[in-house]
Amino acid sequence: MKKLYSLFIALAGILCFTSCGDDYAYTAPEALDVTKADLYFKAPGGTGSIEVKTDRELQATSSVDWCSVSVSGGVVTAKVVKNESIESRAGTITLNDGVLTSLVAVYQEGFAFGIDASNLKTLNANAADSTSVIVTSSSPYIVNIPSYAASWLSYTADEDGKVTFHFTKNESGAPRGANVTISCDDREKSFTIRQYDINSFVGAWKVSYADGEDLYEEDITITSPSTGALYLNFAPLTPTVTPIFHCTYVNGGLKMANGNAQGRYSSYYLFTLFSSTDGYISWAATYTYSASPYIAEDGTFYMVFANDGSWPNKETNGVALGAFTSATATNAGFVGTLATYTDLVLYK
Repeated sequence: MKKLYSLFIALAGILCFTSCGDDYAYTAPEALDVTKADLYFKAPGGTGSIEVKTDRELQATSSVDWCSVSVSGGVVTAKVVKNESIESRAGTITLNDGVLTSLVAVYQEGFAFGIDASNLKTLNANAADSTSVIVTSSSPYIVNIPSYAASWLSYTADEDGKVTFHFTKNESGAPRGANVTISCDDREKSFTIRQYDINSFVGAWKVSYADGEDLYEEDITITSPSTGALYLNFAPLTPTVTPIFHCTYVNGGLKMANGNAQGRYSSYYLFTLFSSTDGYISWAATYTYSASPYIAEDGTFYMVFANDGSWPNKETNGVALGAFTSATATNAGFVGTLATYTDLVLYK
């Protein structure tokens, strides 16, 4: 960017006017000899200087309150505070040695910070690859990759503001992700970079859930019986009842299906049914209960189930096993629930 040095307005030459037969000549007044003016500032502000050749006592005054000046011999020091606004600003410093005067411009950029994440891939396959964002900033910025991801995630940045994140091949056999931040002064942009595919979910997991007012944790296994499908296999409730909740893998998340047959308990038929925060239940097959990824500060990977809006006017908060008197789930045949799992969270 072009540097802004001294600003002098001088009238040069001779303007000749004829009046009543007489010639009149105008000559511009002399100005101070300013040999250096370094007064172009970025948004954070800083210190600049003006150097003047003069044998007389030099004085300087600033036209704006965000720029203060001091004089030592023929050097004027200008201190500019941080510009909090997105707008740039300008002012002048008046120099005077008792005989000659000059004006010098001072300019400061506005504070700008933004990220174009249109090319950022937040979900990435297990192969080694990279993804990038464009950072626009009037001040230096900091890219922070958390320490728990330092072994597999790194970045490079070029002069045009392109920040590229590089990740190694994911051979951990589990999903992984990192919460990345890019900050400038007191402003910050954050996003999560994830790396996994459906096969990363297959295997041992831990699960937490509530049943009424009681909280539970247990170990489960996730299997993939067919393309795009994941089954959550919970601990057996009885020798003949093992809850298996059917999910599909969609864009890096899970969608649990409702109304699935879950076998028999005594003389009753069991089906998956969803519960709502206001106490309703439903076994409608069109409703889903969805899980999205969450990365904790220590790098622990979570899949958190939450309402996804598929149940009109209701907020799904859990899944249960409902008992029915016939092989078809109906209002008339419903007798109650065998177990309830609300606020489900998977993690490993």
